[in-house]
Amino acid sequence: RRPALVTADTALARRAHRFAVRHPGVATTAGRLTHLGDGRVVVGVLTATAAVVARRRRWRALAFVAAAPAAGTLLCRLVRARVARTRPDRALRIADGYAFPSNHATNATLAAAVVAGVAWSEVPAPGRPGVLAGAVAAPAVVGATRVLLGVHWPSDVLAGWLVALTAVPAVAALARARRTGRA
Repeated sequence: RRPALVTADTALARRAHRFAVRHPGVATTAGRLTHLGDGRVVVGVLTATAAVVARRRRWRALAFVAAAPAAGTLLCRLVRARVARTRPDRALRIADGYAFPSNHATNATLAAAVVAGVAWSEVPAPGRPGVLAGAVAAPAVVGATRVLLGVHWPSDVLAGWLVALTAVPAVAALARARRTGRA
């Protein structure tokens, strides 16, 4: 018997592939939106965020903007090398490297979580639901595109989200512990 995760991954990936093939406009849009998780885009977003916090002389926030994505990227690479999972065989795009976890999903989630974390204290309370919505929407869209394009299994995307959502709070907690002397 196949494990439940493999069965679910295969079924969802096949449905997504059939949907994308039947709806070429969706596949084209997914091909464009997936770039929100590209390293260059994420580095650009994080560089802009770093510039804003540096201009405001928020040095701890600047350290967070640098450290959290670095930790998430390192964790993603370590897991990828250890798991060495192959990609689905029905891709609409060419992608190289191992599949698990998804770099694009990790990148998008890292950027969204870092920007939201930095912006949270700057945005008045009525605007915070918008910050949260953006922090959820960007990684969700990128994750969906990766599955629709057939370059990742759904569990690869989920793992990418989890890698980022492990790294970002861990770095924040370490920084807080260091600041309070409880490291």
